[in-house]
Amino acid sequence: MSMQELQRGLMMLWAVIALSLIAIGCTETRVVGVKDFFDNNRTVMTPKDRNNAKTKQIQVAGDGKWAIALDQISGPNHYERAAKRRDQLALQTGQSDIWINEEGDKTLVFYGRYPTHNDTKAQADLKRWRTQKSRLGIYAMLSPVG
Repeated sequence: MSMQELQRGLMMLWAVIALSLIAIGCTETRVVGVKDFFDNNRTVMTPKDRNNAKTKQIQVAGDGKWAIALDQISGPNHYERAAKRRDQLALQTGQSDIWINEEGDKTLVFYGRYPTHNDTKAQADLKRWRTQKSRLGIYAMLSPVG
């Protein structure tokens, strides 16, 4: 086998590998029936849904000056997406005292209300939420609220 034939053979091999990789890269593989977090946040709420969400926020807000911040949603439709996130977390955890607060161009998702940052219940709840941080995709930190 001459050097020229060897080079031609290697070029053909590389061409076959390159075409195979291109063909694989041009196809889309989807798992049917699986939704990610973003699938749940793509729908836009109607004005009626938004009013119901605000009512729910007011009903559970309470009088505490501290709460556990779970998530922050910003960008287009942040309030509606935060309301969906609140409902998703409530469903995943079985907790009902999850509420949202719109602050300008973002909406924060909170849990509970506590009189001080070192409140015994606040610290116990914070510890419980932190054990679920990676599973739920939250950041769980005590935050002063107005």
